[in-house]
Amino acid sequence: MKLKRSDIQALAAAFQYLDGRQEAAKDADGRSVVVVKPYDLPVGVRYAIGRNLRHLKPALEAIQDTRTAIIKKHSGNTGVIKAGTPEHAAADQEIAELLRGEDEVEVHRIKVTDLNIGTNQIAGSVIEALLPILDGEI
Repeated sequence: MKLKRSDIQALAAAFQYLDGRQEAAKDADGRSVVVVKPYDLPVGVRYAIGRNLRHLKPALEAIQDTRTAIIKKHSGNTGVIKAGTPEHAAADQEIAELLRGEDEVEVHRIKVTDLNIGTNQIAGSVIEALLPILDGEI
């Protein structure tokens, strides 16, 4: 499937989000702690998420490597570009162009009903990021 690089990044973030949600809890001594509670997802969906992350990894690494090269190029190899400078504007423009590009990636589609949206409190922004690979209606 051809996806914009910005969508590849959003999909990867959405898949990582679905690993579990952070909730406040108390430990045995009554101290506040943060625990990760898994979403109620079928095994097949969890498997698809893992496979999709593996398939997205090469594209994500290429995006990051290219972004790093752009920043080095416009920073005089320091890795730091001062905001508001022509160098910053040029780097932003190149990075935006990079993210508008497309890559062919293998992704496994997920049925919208398998996300158990009625039970799981999945953020709307995550649903939006998943739209390119979701089958069915909410």
